[in-house]
Amino acid sequence: MPEIWGKMPITEQSWSTVESVQSVQLYEQGVELDCGNARIIVSILAANLVRVRMAPNGEFLPRRSWATAIADEQWARVPFELEETAETLELKTEQIRVRIGRNPVQISCFDPSGRAFAQDAPGGNGLAAGGDRQLEENRSG
Repeated sequence: MPEIWGKMPITEQSWSTVESVQSVQLYEQGVELDCGNARIIVSILAANLVRVRMAPNGEFLPRRSWATAIADEQWARVPFELEETAETLELKTEQIRVRIGRNPVQISCFDPSGRAFAQDAPGGNGLAAGGDRQLEENRSG
């Protein structure tokens, strides 16, 4: 059982909200979104695996995530399609569809049958950690 010795003071807001998508830059593994105050990168790592990174202040830290065993750049390139409308962006592979709302920025992931298996919290609160999860589903990272 962990012991709690005290509470660390919080001087900053612990929740980051994201402005609407201002511009989209396509790159070989996905898209980078300029959201005014923040930047978001959605990378297609495999036909059934994406990574979403957010830099609340607009600058990504140089270190990489250890949620997967290899760096993003080391994954084999996976073909994907990008479809843009005034309201959304969609990245599609043969196994996954990632829909990104432009305003508010909300990300949802769908399997080939159209079932959402991960999505941001509703209500326009910006990019949320977590999302809906099925009882039998496991996540890491």
